[in-house]
Amino acid sequence: MTINNNVGSSLPTTSPDMSTLFWNDIKPLFDRILSHPLITAIKNVTIDTNQLVLFVIQSRLVIADVVRALAILASRAPAIEVTVVVSNAVIAVAELKAAHDRHLGRFNIDPAALDRANYSPNALMAGSHAIRMAHERPFHEALASILPLLWVNVAVASSIQKAGLGQPASASSHQIREFCTQVIEMFSTSNLAKATTSLITLIDRIDSDGATSAISHTHQVLSIGDAANMPQMVTNSPPLFESDRLAMRRHFSQGTKCVWLLYECCINNQSWTI
Repeated sequence: MTINNNVGSSLPTTSPDMSTLFWNDIKPLFDRILSHPLITAIKNVTIDTNQLVLFVIQSRLVIADVVRALAILASRAPAIEVTVVVSNAVIAVAELKAAHDRHLGRFNIDPAALDRANYSPNALMAGSHAIRMAHERPFHEALASILPLLWVNVAVASSIQKAGLGQPASASSHQIREFCTQVIEMFSTSNLAKATTSLITLIDRIDSDGATSAISHTHQVLSIGDAANMPQMVTNSPPLFESDRLAMRRHFSQGTKCVWLLYECCINNQSWTI
């Protein structure tokens, strides 16, 4: 199956694909995410500058943890071709982290100091959860858990870009609109979209290969499509049964809820109560 690189607007449609099941599972939550107060404030250019800066800081912390989680996952990949796909995603997400640093520099925030920045409780949970999953769970479950931290954010950015930002209500809002545009563009780069699409394609291939393995205990050579820039790959996926697929779907939904909680901590200026 070939998935359009515009992962925010072109969703998988073939019924058996795992990514289709993922998206169907979280569609009601994704609709709520699109109407979350943080996203609404960004779309309408009514967000407070401090909240927007807080979002970029907390997002940057979580993205750094996603880089670490994907690097762990790449080292655990069941085949060298899978390692390459996940490693390419590591590079794309590391570029996203660097983009966060550049935008924060416009507010005279030293990127070096961000490595010592305090996580909000929700951001700490989201980032730590990704790393924990990469360490502890089987490869296919860990990938399903980490994927929404990229896919959902990319899809949100794509949705905002399609709808367009609101017009500034005052002259002082023009700078906020510019910053909102830059934040959206961070999650809209072609490299990040391609890397995310490659991971989506990979998880469908792992599911397909695992289903074959469960029947015959042999492995297939599977096409991964243009998104991964790799004509063929061997996933060496272990046998996947219905319980494995249910676990993957559960982890994907849980990872999507982590995105919601990240937005919540920023719109509510979440801090530690002790």
